[in-house]
Amino acid sequence: SQLPNYIPGSPQVVVENMPGGGGAVSVHELVNTGADGLDMVLVTNGVIGRWLSGTEGHTYPLDEMPPLATIAQSSIFLVRTDAAANLDELRARTEPINISGSAPGGGLHWGETLISEAFGIDINHVFGYEGYGPQIIALESGEVQALTAPEPAYDTWAHLVEDGTAWPMVEAGVLDGEEIVRSPGQPVEVPTLIELYQDEVGEPPQELDDEIRLLAAVNSAGYPIYMAPTADESRLEAIKDAFRTMGEDAEFEQAMKDFFDGSEYPYFDPEGIQTIMDEILSQPDALERILARL
Repeated sequence: SQLPNYIPGSPQVVVENMPGGGGAVSVHELVNTGADGLDMVLVTNGVIGRWLSGTEGHTYPLDEMPPLATIAQSSIFLVRTDAAANLDELRARTEPINISGSAPGGGLHWGETLISEAFGIDINHVFGYEGYGPQIIALESGEVQALTAPEPAYDTWAHLVEDGTAWPMVEAGVLDGEEIVRSPGQPVEVPTLIELYQDEVGEPPQELDDEIRLLAAVNSAGYPIYMAPTADESRLEAIKDAFRTMGEDAEFEQAMKDFFDGSEYPYFDPEGIQTIMDEILSQPDALERILARL
């Protein structure tokens, strides 16, 4: 709703929901029809994960698509208290813990696999849930025992933490320069994956450290917006300028804070999201190790 204010002529922006394939349908549509520079696609960082994973259907040229902006956010690993009341109980379980998901290969799948590897937790992924809502219902009903929940959707899972049904164990964290930090919008206090590992195990070996950093970079990609790789150059530059100007405007900053009920999530302009994408693509060895575990 804010973007038209920063584009010359204040054109109308039409939002079309296009579900399917874990984001693949919308991205393929943009690649096939977006050459005029009038179309953009907003996806989750799960699309990046599935593209990197080579998940079926995610064969679009994401590395050639100009990134425009994103709002970084993290996700929190929730565990039902009746399955394990703390990390020690979780590690001591003799049966795997079932965790919900929509499709394999995304950033959440990566994070859950890293948590399993780092702490010796036996996890069984249950895929096929149509969106996030059914996953919350599955956790609340006990159909699954764990869920990686997006922080901005805190109001949908806050009651589970407040009434003791589930507890927040860890978040992947986001990048702040060379550091991995807790998400500024974190709704409940919870350690990052690197912090929890250091507290429970010690300093991670370099390979695991690289994998955790790659996961944090994917998390930092948040909700990226792209244009088609063949988008009209003049329109592409005009849209990039709009996103830059928007990010510098205090009114937009306040509007974003209001939208997230007071939480402050980092906004990245075209250069910022490109830096994140470069970081993600600079870790091929860490990526290969993560994918080998999926």
